[in-house]
Amino acid sequence: MKRLITTLIASSFIAILYVLLKPVDDQRTQTVQIESVVTKINKGRMGDYIIELEDKTGMFFISKANIKDVSLDSLVNKLSGQRVSISFIKPNILSRFGPMINKKQVTKLTVGCQTVFSTI
Repeated sequence: MKRLITTLIASSFIAILYVLLKPVDDQRTQTVQIESVVTKINKGRMGDYIIELEDKTGMFFISKANIKDVSLDSLVNKLSGQRVSISFIKPNILSRFGPMINKKQVTKLTVGCQTVFSTI
């Protein structure tokens, strides 16, 4: 009986960890879209491109894994002072705690009708 209870508790713990830690799918159902004016673009310490928006709090970043075809200089030239539409991954429950609290991963970036960056 004791072994059964231990097995059930361990299985429940593993199932909860899986649900909380599984990767976030970057499909359209898992993204949020906002519009704002770009105030600053720079390279972060980890190699990601950081985008700061005029009236939005938090950090919007393009992951270094997705920036193979995008240069920082071209982004600065195209986006500085421009009104952009940004789609980012909805934060999961663990994103509300720790170092990821105000960081949002960009999945699509458009200026007017032109798509500048997209992972979708």
